[in-house]
Amino acid sequence: MGQPITTICYCFAFLVVFQCTGFISFHFVICLCFLLFCFSCCFPMYWFYFFLFCYLSLFVVVLLFLFFSSVLPSKISGTSGSGESGASTEGPKCYCDLRAKLTIALMDENFGRRFWGCVKFKDGGHCNYFAWRDPKMCSYGQRVIRQLRAMHGQSLGEQSASESIERELQQQNQLIVAMTEQHRAEIVNMSSIAYKLRI
Repeated sequence: MGQPITTICYCFAFLVVFQCTGFISFHFVICLCFLLFCFSCCFPMYWFYFFLFCYLSLFVVVLLFLFFSSVLPSKISGTSGSGESGASTEGPKCYCDLRAKLTIALMDENFGRRFWGCVKFKDGGHCNYFAWRDPKMCSYGQRVIRQLRAMHGQSLGEQSASESIERELQQQNQLIVAMTEQHRAEIVNMSSIAYKLRI
């Protein structure tokens, strides 16, 4: 009788740990301990093998639970996210009963903010439909956007200045080369004239 009691104590302690972690319920712990106790009483010679089999089975079940709990939610969220983005790019219908066009605003206060507008806006005869797609940006975000635009403009200015300086240097080099060729030709001409005068 000592072995079944020892077995049930070990089983209960081990399973309570799993129950506290949330992997299995308390009713499952009680049922499994009762089955282990009954088997140990009926087959005292094989209680260790059955005990080991139950532990290994429970370990495999826990591993499978951890695997599927980490893999399935990511797949589900991935499919739902892609479906939402696909539906959002389709756009609502404007007052002309046409699909609105997604456009990016270039104004200072809403720079980079997307909005829905009538597809006939550039052609004329539009219905003045307008709806923001993105939420309004906070003041900090607007300030960052302005700083980035200023830095970009400064970079473009420096780049254009550098390009203009480079073009000017190329023109100066071409002028120097042309003047050098001209002076060389004049020197050759003067040398030939001096040679003829000596003769």
